Amino acid sequence: MVVLAVSHHFMKKHIKIWSALCLIPMLVYIIFLIKEHYVGNAELMVYRYAAFGVVALILALWGLAIFLKRSYIAYTIITMVVSTVVLLGSIITIWAVWLMPNVANYSRLGWTESFEKTIDYLEQEYVLSDWKDIDYDKIREELIPMVEEAEKTGDEVGFAVALYELKYEINDGHIEVLGDAGIRDAAISRLAGNDYGFSMFRAKSGEVVAVLVDEECECYEKGIHDGTVITKWNNTPIDEATEGVKCIDRWHSFQTSENIYIAQPIFLAGQGGEQLEVTFINDKNKEETITLAPCGELFKQENIGT
Repeated sequence: MVVLAVSHHFMKKHIKIWSALCLIPMLVYIIFLIKEHYVGNAELMVYRYAAFGVVALILALWGLAIFLKRSYIAYTIITMVVSTVVLLGSIITIWAVWLMPNVANYSRLGWTESFEKTIDYLEQEYVLSDWKDIDYDKIREELIPMVEEAEKTGDEVGFAVALYELKYEINDGHIEVLGDAGIRDAAISRLAGNDYGFSMFRAKSGEVVAVLVDEECECYEKGIHDGTVITKWNNTPIDEATEGVKCIDRWHSFQTSENIYIAQPIFLAGQGGEQLEVTFINDKNKEETITLAPCGELFKQENIGT
């Protein structure tokens, strides 16, 4: 910005070239986005670098205004003031977050140690722990072994799974899991389980019915169609099978017991092994049990980069 302001004094006879130079910051920013120098993390890119994009746009408009014979002095002052405010605002915001006394940063630590410290920190500082009756000992018992195994094998997807599990246990819409988008998608895929050719939804009557049935899968051939009532899942009554199912999704949060109750059959639909027994009410209005194999993984991710 300063270089452009100074160079204008020496390039008054070449104003077209000077105006073109004002486009360089915007071109650099666009190349930065295309080349993904933010390591695939779009959320952090927006948070950290959006201010530079705004300033680059202001400089481009500055050059356009001068090229169109507008007042150089007036637009220079406007550009300087607005750009300074935007950049300082971004810097102050970022530093204000890091300087807050109750912000913890464990990124320098290993996965297990950072995970343990995060749980300890939440137990000490999270103001809704008692109101939500969060069982931190249970969280440690269930999740820390998962993190230890993931760290031992270098399983980044497994570590992301544990983070999503922790987020779900805290059940707060302000908590986010950030990082490589491909790894997060793979983690959600692992949590989703298998695709047996249909999903399930709880109707207003309380019954669990099949929806989005894939006519190319064996479930359709064996009698499960859209609207078929499902009564058992792996020989367990469907209401009992849905109890305790975690509704973990990357984009949606089910924060009330009513929403969780409705959504649980959706997430149960992926829970099962290489063989799954499903009991349903067939077209003859009789209960029938069939065995299904997976049609494939939901949201299959292969060769995830790190």
